[in-house]
Amino acid sequence: MGWLVFFLIVGAVVWATASAIGQAKLQKAEDNTFASTYRGWDFFVSPHNRNVLAINREQGQVALGSVSAPKQYSLSTITQVEVLRDGASITSTNRGSQLAGAAIGALALGGIGLLLGGLTGSKRNQNTIHSIAIKIVVDDSTSPVHTIEFFKSPDKKGTDSKDSFVTAAAEKVDHFHALLVNALKNTATPAEDSVASQLGRLWELKQAGALTDDEFAAQKQRLLGAQTIARHEQT
Repeated sequence: MGWLVFFLIVGAVVWATASAIGQAKLQKAEDNTFASTYRGWDFFVSPHNRNVLAINREQGQVALGSVSAPKQYSLSTITQVEVLRDGASITSTNRGSQLAGAAIGALALGGIGLLLGGLTGSKRNQNTIHSIAIKIVVDDSTSPVHTIEFFKSPDKKGTDSKDSFVTAAAEKVDHFHALLVNALKNTATPAEDSVASQLGRLWELKQAGALTDDEFAAQKQRLLGAQTIARHEQT
């Protein structure tokens, strides 16, 4: 009986090891195929949820979805981009708030600083991070939401925000977030980029603590001043 249990345990270990090796080979093959197909694109393959983000600015295309079956979209179909820390939104930029979204990086803590500073609700300076991701919404009725995980802590208690793996992931998020926000800005129409929508987004940032009173007032004045100049030019 004892030998039977021993052989069963050994067999289970061997099977689990072989399965893990086979899965690793499959993932490597998928990664190689994706990298070959999207050579020349700016891309990231998540080692956590196996989703991908690939951008070709010259062609105006973005590829999203699983690494085994990515789907291409025009950059103009992107309607919203969010950066998530521990599942909570740090910054959200949509077609009605390009300038307000850009104000986050310029006026708050800077790209990586904002991410690691942890503006989740009204809390600041959280020391640990569980996950970092970018969520992209596209105009696609069958698959509109795509989330790409750039970091996932192996520790249930989270990982120190100064850890090298966290900062490396934050740099990648900062890079791709900038590309996506620029794509939104470059493909926006005048109606989508209205002053009213930008002011609304600035107010949301102020309420969330991402902008101080002075920063909010300065950006509000800039937007209203630009609107006044535009009206004078039209008359």
